[in-house]
Amino acid sequence: MVKYLGTSLLIAAIVTIGIVASIFYLQNADINISVKPIFWRIYQNYNNTIGVLVSATNNALLTQNLNVTIIIFYNPYGNVIKTITNSTTLVINPHMTVSRILYLAFNTKDSPTPIIPEFTKVVVKINGLYGYYREINLYNDLYLKALTPNGLLLLANNGGNQFPILKLIGSFTPTAPFNYTDTLLYYQYNYTTNTIFLVSQFSISPFAYSKQYLTPGLYNITFEFLNHTTTFTVNIKSNSKISFYLISPPVNYNLTVILKGPETYYGTFSITI
Repeated sequence: MVKYLGTSLLIAAIVTIGIVASIFYLQNADINISVKPIFWRIYQNYNNTIGVLVSATNNALLTQNLNVTIIIFYNPYGNVIKTITNSTTLVINPHMTVSRILYLAFNTKDSPTPIIPEFTKVVVKINGLYGYYREINLYNDLYLKALTPNGLLLLANNGGNQFPILKLIGSFTPTAPFNYTDTLLYYQYNYTTNTIFLVSQFSISPFAYSKQYLTPGLYNITFEFLNHTTTFTVNIKSNSKISFYLISPPVNYNLTVILKGPETYYGTFSITI
């Protein structure tokens, strides 16, 4: 009797282990996850931000919690290796998809190659319930893909591996009683389109030691460049600086700026990188 009971318990234990193992296998097999870089942005102070889209779909019967960690091994100089990391937890209910953007931030100012930092390895480690574990090599998709003639190499080669500077040449008619500048704030590489765009700030401000400035009031300010026309309506106050963000591809172009309000000014400029 004891012998039969022991055998029955052993069989029950084996069956239970098999059921649990099957549940774990099916649960993990029905998890689909993708990790895709979407942009790499570099600011004028050499702060870098990389955005990575993490998406996971749970087609299984149980809720899954996934801890996702992205690790970049970065060689700033010599034999020094630093790590850039960020993590998130995805709680995914059955038959649901959850997406989140992970941001990786770092600075390359002190690197010999600040525009093209040297990454030696990029990995994504994913841990979840029921023994789930997966590791993804993201080196090619995140790093090598960005180092293309249309990517980070474009501005690195043109600018001697330094942050690009925009040169604004031209003037307003009649002669403008104000300062005007166009400063490159950052440029961004988009992985999906394999292209770069620039974001600059066009500013108008009063002279430091002069009472002359635009007559206060409402102005329509129009920017025309590269077959694009954008108009802003702003209320210019006495001695107040105004700024506008311009988005363009990394090319030289002509810019027309028209101010219409209590006063009218017409400006023509060339923008070179």
